[in-house]
Amino acid sequence: MSLVAPISSSKTEGLVARWAVNTSKWSPSEEEFEYLLRKVQPEEQQRIRKFHFKRDAKLALAGRLLQRRFVQDYFEVEWKDVVLIRTPEGRPALQTPSPILPSGAKVDFNISHHGDWVVFVAAVDYAVGVDVVQVKPPSEPLEKYFEAFTELFSDFEWKNIRAGNSTEDMLMRFFRHWSLKESFVKAIGTGLSFDLNRVEFNESQEGDWKANTNCIVKVDKTIQNNWRFEQTTLDDIHWVSVCLGRPDATSLPEENAASAPQFDILLPSQLYSPAYPSE
Repeated sequence: MSLVAPISSSKTEGLVARWAVNTSKWSPSEEEFEYLLRKVQPEEQQRIRKFHFKRDAKLALAGRLLQRRFVQDYFEVEWKDVVLIRTPEGRPALQTPSPILPSGAKVDFNISHHGDWVVFVAAVDYAVGVDVVQVKPPSEPLEKYFEAFTELFSDFEWKNIRAGNSTEDMLMRFFRHWSLKESFVKAIGTGLSFDLNRVEFNESQEGDWKANTNCIVKVDKTIQNNWRFEQTTLDDIHWVSVCLGRPDATSLPEENAASAPQFDILLPSQLYSPAYPSE
């Protein structure tokens, strides 16, 4: 595998990176962890050090390194020159205006981590959001577990979720719907201020459920044609949803892809590169 992270640099719009890193077998020594931690900005170092569990700190660090690696490679700049900020809602973003970026550059990116995986997506001239979930059986009966989320899904969505032919199928449908909602909220960038019950998804249950782009979204019961969704699996228990759109548009160009493109799997060793690779 090449140690250069794959980027669709020839694309002038749309998704240009879909990266995923499995951290389950990444066990950095204290020295390695501290070395990599020093490669992110001081405020992010402080944030990561506050995690009580090393597993959570590792996921957070991997996510921050992925973001920096993308900016470095896509814009062909030095690692030390990359400056990332957080919006008031806590969303990661590039510092703009920035002397290292070309004039008019409009790149959005998003990160998510859950279970064993950290995922990253980036898009040109689109807003983008991503959410990965680990499908893990609850410790309580499924219907009891669902009760806590009753108000967050519409009657239509609950009907689709409960249409599963087994407990495992219903749980998968639940997490797929949840992941779609999270990806949408992350794409619009409003954070927790957006009520999840305002958005309703009608996803196709036909064909290959492991790679799906056939999904309709409604906000306040009105179909939104300016958002597109991709769903895919990273393994048997991790599901990813990607939301791509233009908030101010009424529709999006036609997309020819019949199924969701797969994520490029990166090694932990690809998280950091001191300089932009020349080849």
